Amino acid sequence: MAWRRHTRNLTKEVFYDGTTVDGTRLEKAVNDIVEGVNSVEKGNTRQRFVATQYHSGFNPPNRSSTNYSKWPWLQLNNGATGSHSGVKPVDAPYNPVRLKGSSIPGINLQEDLGDQYVWTRTLYFDKPVVLHGVSIFLHNDTGANGDRPYTGQSAGGVTLKPYTYFAVGTGVPPQGFSPTSDTVDLPIVLDVMNPGTPEDAEMTDVEFTRTLYTINGEPSSTHMPNATATGWNDFQPHYDSGDVTDARPLYGRVVEYRGLNIPVHQRARVRLAVAIPLYDGTTYTQATWGTEPWYLQAWSSTITVLEEVQTL
Repeated sequence: MAWRRHTRNLTKEVFYDGTTVDGTRLEKAVNDIVEGVNSVEKGNTRQRFVATQYHSGFNPPNRSSTNYSKWPWLQLNNGATGSHSGVKPVDAPYNPVRLKGSSIPGINLQEDLGDQYVWTRTLYFDKPVVLHGVSIFLHNDTGANGDRPYTGQSAGGVTLKPYTYFAVGTGVPPQGFSPTSDTVDLPIVLDVMNPGTPEDAEMTDVEFTRTLYTINGEPSSTHMPNATATGWNDFQPHYDSGDVTDARPLYGRVVEYRGLNIPVHQRARVRLAVAIPLYDGTTYTQATWGTEPWYLQAWSSTITVLEEVQTL
């Protein structure tokens, strides 16, 4: 049965067959209604929400530099050879793996078979909100210039198609995949930390996750970029540029969900995490992620929440 507001929210006087109806009861009911209208309680008003978006992103550093950094990517595994600096504390870490639901084919952290690197961002909400949407954009450039960034791993001077288990080196694809299979190795996790023990990853609540999906099934545009960056007839006026160095078409992958309608409690620490793979090339092919997967695309993320409209 659908929920509906009961009339007793306005008055406790109920009139129906078999009860007495007199002037005293009628007057009391009317007075209750007048007082309720003049001083409306919060539970008797319809909630109104405004959408707020939290956006972040970054471009990888210059890959030609010998003094490069993986930032903001950190290892998923908190082992002794992890991303932390200094001496590991006694009986630490408490969370050997920092995320739930991040396992992918071809990487086994317990057996030191490959690794994963994670980009995370954390938001704090002082008041309850509703999680409405999550969007992750992987920006790939393409075109005639062979030195364009974010094009995928290069083998033998040939730029390969991103996100395929192409047989690079002596490795083989993970079990169940062929050398030309699209990869399913980009987990996305949004979790809410426990308010009592936020440092304990075992206590976090995973509210949204997307994993083991085909990355090539999430294109940002149905219009494939032209190899020469000219002749984009889907634009009006017609886009035609021979300057492939400066005029780079926007392309890549978008993982986007809306209408999630997930309530987030008051004083919540919400974390959005994206994990990229670093395969062991001696056992499995490193796919087109290669040995430096943090250089293959520019990244951006957007979290949309609904916040209740409140009076000052």
